[in-house]
Amino acid sequence: MNFAKKEAFLGDALQGCNMEDTGVKLRFNVPVSGQKLCTSYPSAREKERFMEAAYDRWVFTLYVDDMPVRGIVGPPVEQNAVEVKDLSRVKIYTRFSFTMEYNKNRVVGVSLEMKAPTAVDGPSLDLTYDVKWEKSEKDFVSRYENVMESELFTSRAHWIAVINSMAIVVVMVAIAARIVRNLLDADIQKYSTVLMDDDLDVELADIAAAESGW
Repeated sequence: MNFAKKEAFLGDALQGCNMEDTGVKLRFNVPVSGQKLCTSYPSAREKERFMEAAYDRWVFTLYVDDMPVRGIVGPPVEQNAVEVKDLSRVKIYTRFSFTMEYNKNRVVGVSLEMKAPTAVDGPSLDLTYDVKWEKSEKDFVSRYENVMESELFTSRAHWIAVINSMAIVVVMVAIAARIVRNLLDADIQKYSTVLMDDDLDVELADIAAAESGW
């Protein structure tokens, strides 16, 4: 399956998000079970990257009806005593189970449960998804309240990117301040020279003053 790139906003860039469109269309109030999402034929390097992501407990975020849900690449792996990264026991989830809450004709909640942990040792991986619909009394206008209170928004921004941006702003402000200071010093020096020269004609002083400044 080929994913289409989506435009990233500032908040996405600060959090290191790489947005892509899956192309999956969910029909309102239509349950789905075991629907095939795609079949992946990973190379040896891609398998290793999958297992490393699962071992390091990487997470991803999907947006369903503009509501974010978070999933994890694979189940946690118990680390050994010597802290050697053993990828032989790593598995990744291959089934996405969505629970959609609705009130009348509006989606008011979305949750995701990752299922079917599978070893990355075969030539291909089949990814599937389920969709279950549940009626809810939640209001559509307050559907983001539960999202904002969830652990989805407790993640930290990439502080290195934030610090770099702040450092660039500080440097640019310092450069601008230095330029303004140099211009003001030059103007003050010219005005002081004109005022201290008693033999300078008034007309010439006016001309000198007009040629100074901004």
